[in-house]
Amino acid sequence: MLLLLLPLLLILSLEIWCESSLRKGLRDDRWPHAQVEAARAWVALPFYDWIIRLGVAFCVVLFLFSVRSGHISGAISMLYFPLIAATNLKRIFHPPTTGPRIDWRQSAPISSEHWGEPPQTHS
Repeated sequence: MLLLLLPLLLILSLEIWCESSLRKGLRDDRWPHAQVEAARAWVALPFYDWIIRLGVAFCVVLFLFSVRSGHISGAISMLYFPLIAATNLKRIFHPPTTGPRIDWRQSAPISSEHWGEPPQTHS
């Protein structure tokens, strides 16, 4: 069991180290803008999302077959870490955007003339 966990822990630690190095390099402008934009364009392709989704679906199917057969397939772990790395690349190059924040402390309280009345049907 330990022989199985040791490589997985090594791969996970390498993945975390590479991800932090990439984040630091992007933050410090270590690479030319053209290279970063090329990587962002590649990660933004719908094809990239479909590769991740198909990989996750394949891992789920492999897991279900391995549970049914009684022995766990090593292919799941071989696919799991590259899928995690691919989703992390997506997140690093395209962080989620948020809309403008609303400062609710400065807005007027919500009021209604119809509170407490039963809903009216529109016919």
